[in-house]
Amino acid sequence: MAHNLAKPEQSTAVEPAEVGKTSAVDRLVEQIRDLIAERGLGIGDALPTERDLGEQFQAGRNTVREALQVLRAYGLVETRPKVGAVISGGHGEAIRRLFAFHNGISPDSFRDLQGFRRIIETGVGDHIILHASEADLDRLEAANARIRTAESVEEAARYDYEFHEAIVELSGNRTNSCCLPDDAQRD
Repeated sequence: MAHNLAKPEQSTAVEPAEVGKTSAVDRLVEQIRDLIAERGLGIGDALPTERDLGEQFQAGRNTVREALQVLRAYGLVETRPKVGAVISGGHGEAIRRLFAFHNGISPDSFRDLQGFRRIIETGVGDHIILHASEADLDRLEAANARIRTAESVEEAARYDYEFHEAIVELSGNRTNSCCLPDDAQRD
């Protein structure tokens, strides 16, 4: 899908009253997210060049690069050779990196993350108990066992993600396909 990425007529510079509230990088991340929404950009669509983003939002080169790095960390943007920054569908990978990061920091950090997830996942338990088959429950148990026997933090994070992906699937919620890695969506 081709989009006109020309500079908008009106200035999108940050108002002086907003300047002290957040960092320049955080402001630029929000401005780029707004730009993506305003232009209706989707997965695979190119963002303006770093130079164009800097000019449009009156930001320095380092600020633009840091903002794009933040968007990459969230799985929203990826860099492609000869194309530059494009909208990405890497949400699942970003979530896996987050799990691995917390698990790698300390057991307490990972327990805190798990506690938060337990709070938000409690509601799906009733639905799964009422609707899941024995095979579904066996699949969950096997996924959970892989987490316990993982040989690395990255492997544990991948298995943990797969376990929770299975929970989302069993919930009947359609959002799970947006978070699957590209190769899993093709299966």
